[in-house]
Amino acid sequence: MPVMKSAGGRSATARLIFLIIFLCPPLWSAESEDRAVYTPGIAPPAVWGIPLGKASLETEKAMAELGRHLFFEPRLSANGCVSCATCHQPQLAFTDGLSNAVGIYGDKHPRNTPTLTNIAYAASFAWIDAGIESLEQQAKVPMFNVTPPEMGLVDETDATAKIKDDPAYQSLFKHAFPDQEQPITLAYIQKSLAAFERTLISYQSPFDRYVYAGEHDALSDGAKRGMRLFYSRRLGCVTCHHSWNLSGPIRTETEPTTEPTFHNTGLPLSDGVAARQQQESFKTPTLRNVAVTAPYMHDGSLKTLEDVIKHYEAGGQGVAKSGLLRQFTLDDGQRADLVEFMEHLTDQQFIQQAIHSDPNPDLRLPPHCSNSQSDTVASTASANN
Repeated sequence: MPVMKSAGGRSATARLIFLIIFLCPPLWSAESEDRAVYTPGIAPPAVWGIPLGKASLETEKAMAELGRHLFFEPRLSANGCVSCATCHQPQLAFTDGLSNAVGIYGDKHPRNTPTLTNIAYAASFAWIDAGIESLEQQAKVPMFNVTPPEMGLVDETDATAKIKDDPAYQSLFKHAFPDQEQPITLAYIQKSLAAFERTLISYQSPFDRYVYAGEHDALSDGAKRGMRLFYSRRLGCVTCHHSWNLSGPIRTETEPTTEPTFHNTGLPLSDGVAARQQQESFKTPTLRNVAVTAPYMHDGSLKTLEDVIKHYEAGGQGVAKSGLLRQFTLDDGQRADLVEFMEHLTDQQFIQQAIHSDPNPDLRLPPHCSNSQSDTVASTASANN
């Protein structure tokens, strides 16, 4: 049920009732198992709040532009072949299309590459690590991780050596940090990458236009049926994928201490995965742009959205699975409707925005990169799509 635009000529009482309905969070109770337990709210991103760590407008803009250059910069890797964007590609909502991320030397990471959609609001920045409290801290992880090596850097000197004498970067850093005599440091690289990632805000999907802008035709009939299923008590999807972000807990400047939550999703053991890992719990990612971020789950073991739905229909596996998981039954049509709804969570403007793209698209990697992680990611992602 989309929000309706207000009409002129209402009485003061009618306008007050309208505003209460329009501004309040979800309030419906279900009359049947499949009735949606959702009420639309005010148009995003106004009610979302300001992400933690966001600076003044002009400062943030300069840092974000520097961060965009750094995000796509292969010289921030040990061999000059890998950038943040190697694993976080804009056209895939900042994922890579692989079941598991691939390190700089071809090592297979145990985790699937998570989307960066609305990462600025996350209460947790890794699948299982609740100890990383900011995007600035998270920026160091792929640079210096050794199990497996992701970008292969060793120390701060390694991070700055290849860019510190570049006139373009000297200018970008000076513009972003005008009060610093020598701003090309690891700390300011981290701040700039975080500022760029805080611009990765997605809120213009067909779902948003339907719910928040009152565009009745933004969702297909099948997607509307799928939306009712998604918000139904019978399926319980919103128990974990809640709020406007359809994710786990979020943080803002007004809610800076929201605790992250983690759940065991009841996946069967994958080949070569230790039994210990079946006991682990993982963050709930956003479902925004989920249709372009396959394969799914923390280990990339489910290839399609239909596979994910069937997994949850079965109620999961293992003694450590979350108590929130329970079996339910869908017919083929209902399953298709639920997939169709999730496909309408794709924000084409977000994944195609120029301000999120490579500022140097014609840059050619050195010849020694021909068999690098970059090519492995590209070829595998192409085969999966």
